[in-house]
Amino acid sequence: MLWWPTLAGLAVTAKQLYEYIEIGDNTYKSPNANLWTLAYSVFLALWAVAFLERWKRKRVILNFRWGTANHREDSEERHAFSGEIKEYKDKEGNVLGEGRVFVHKDPCC
Repeated sequence: MLWWPTLAGLAVTAKQLYEYIEIGDNTYKSPNANLWTLAYSVFLALWAVAFLERWKRKRVILNFRWGTANHREDSEERHAFSGEIKEYKDKEGNVLGEGRVFVHKDPCC
């Protein structure tokens, strides 16, 4: 789905380069003076709306399929799991972030 704006943007760029190189129109113009730029802007705005609406629909379908439709981010912690905070570092030793490593405490094993 991301190919459509990419191809349209490349087409507009190619058209502008053609006007600059072949026609010899090297006088400064605002990018908005070109009708193709305006058309690309309108296309991109419509494409963004369509992309977001399609993503909302897909998200609802995946929530239903995975059984996470009623999931809340502020749900309670599960006491069967415990963990400790671990720092993640790169090769030079710089701290990239921290996260919690969870281990399941199963009394039977």
